[in-house]
Amino acid sequence: MVYHYTRIDTALDYILRDYTLRFSSLTDIDDPYENKKLFFTLASERFHEDFPEYFVTTSQINDLIKNHVKIACFCQDSRCRVLRGSKGYNRLRMWSQYGEKHAGVCLVFRKDRLIESITSKYEHVIHGSISYTNSLKTVQRLVTITGKLIRNGFGKTIESKLGYARKILFIKDADYGDETEYRICVMSPDETSQHEFISIENSLHSIVLGADFKYGYIPLFERLGYKKRLPIYRLFYRNGVAALKQHFYF
Repeated sequence: MVYHYTRIDTALDYILRDYTLRFSSLTDIDDPYENKKLFFTLASERFHEDFPEYFVTTSQINDLIKNHVKIACFCQDSRCRVLRGSKGYNRLRMWSQYGEKHAGVCLVFRKDRLIESITSKYEHVIHGSISYTNSLKTVQRLVTITGKLIRNGFGKTIESKLGYARKILFIKDADYGDETEYRICVMSPDETSQHEFISIENSLHSIVLGADFKYGYIPLFERLGYKKRLPIYRLFYRNGVAALKQHFYF
């Protein structure tokens, strides 16, 4: 399973209205490493020969990552030592930051079905877990352009472009580590489009309501659960220990 936290109004007015999930460009991401233009270092034994093409290559990489790639971010069950046993729907910081301060919802997806629906629509898709690092050397190595890369021609094929982009797109600062992010990226055919929309009709597994979810909205989600045969859960805490209560039972 993978999990996506969001606000009540976003869930009702956009995602669950027509059962689509929005994929956005990196400029919409709140991580400054990702939403800002990347500046690359040229490392080449033939520096003067490669230098003119260096600017062309850096422009191509930024254009690919900022304009063509659209992403969606999810949380997943933890396998790390600190968060061992922690389910993706039970992340306090995720609820605070993305789940409307525990008053929003967490959408639970079947990962295999979600990826299947995406790959049926897009030819070029990359997905996987984010790696976290606090090493500046690691990041600097990713934004270093070699003479070999320039002479071989960056991105002669879409696959080679995405192969290079993957190194940049799937690493984040260790401060984000407790998100245990799973990321899905699609290659948008239209660079002028800020977003792509993916059907979640067959991949949405269930919905978890936050611990401070407003009771007035519960009947809306119960009707939605009945109509779609979709389990609706409410997260609550007893002495700090999380538990799920099924709010609607078929």
